[in-house]
Amino acid sequence: ANKFASMKILGKPLLKAFEDFTGDKVEDLFGETEVYQDFALLLHKSLIERESKAWQLKAVEAEFAKAGVTLKPFEAEKIEKHQCQNIFAHITYKRHVTQALANGADPAYLANWFDLHFDKKGVKANSKLASSTLADVLLRALGDSSDASPSKLSDSIDLDKELSMIVDSNHGIHKLFNKLVDKGNVNAEFECVLALQLVNHKLGAPKGLMTRLLQDFYDADVLSEESFTKWRDDNKDETPGKVKAISDSTAWLNWLAEQSDPEDSDEKE
Repeated sequence: ANKFASMKILGKPLLKAFEDFTGDKVEDLFGETEVYQDFALLLHKSLIERESKAWQLKAVEAEFAKAGVTLKPFEAEKIEKHQCQNIFAHITYKRHVTQALANGADPAYLANWFDLHFDKKGVKANSKLASSTLADVLLRALGDSSDASPSKLSDSIDLDKELSMIVDSNHGIHKLFNKLVDKGNVNAEFECVLALQLVNHKLGAPKGLMTRLLQDFYDADVLSEESFTKWRDDNKDETPGKVKAISDSTAWLNWLAEQSDPEDSDEKE
């Protein structure tokens, strides 16, 4: 009874849309098939194209949840099949990045490909795109190349020196990050700091890596001090490796805070 009551919340037009799409009655929505994922994907696409701002993916998922259905994460293949790449750019672009890097693509190519294929406004509205892509790229760039799923830092990386891939404006990876990160949006930048934390964790948290990443992204004007403060103070996110990352970078974060504090600067003068 609760399931059908919830479907009434979705409304008769949505029930009809489902039945037209599948040729089945609404009861089959609760079977052991994945057809509801296709339905939800097309529904979301339709609502977005009609500029129905009240409907976002979370709202669609919430209504299905009320009906006892948990949507699985949309697969890139389904997204491409139904031509929803712009709506779910974070999934399709991440897959493209992973495949291209595995095949030896220059990140500069990925930055140009991004410009050609994605609506920047839509991408900036989804901070997960930048953070998940950043994590994938950095893992491949910093990790041991002999490992398909890097779990340790490459021997060629010297953490006592700036990472040119981040600070050099002519480097392909630097260009890619500047395309993806919504600079000035503290919440979006915070997601990217979490990605750095995850990279540090997956590479075994070698001494100096987290500080190196924070410092270089700050010096490259990709991430701000405000995002570091939000990350440091946050106690809700469950991304692994937070305690170790904070411990290893505390000295630099304290130094940065002192440089930014006008009262401290006046006292030194």
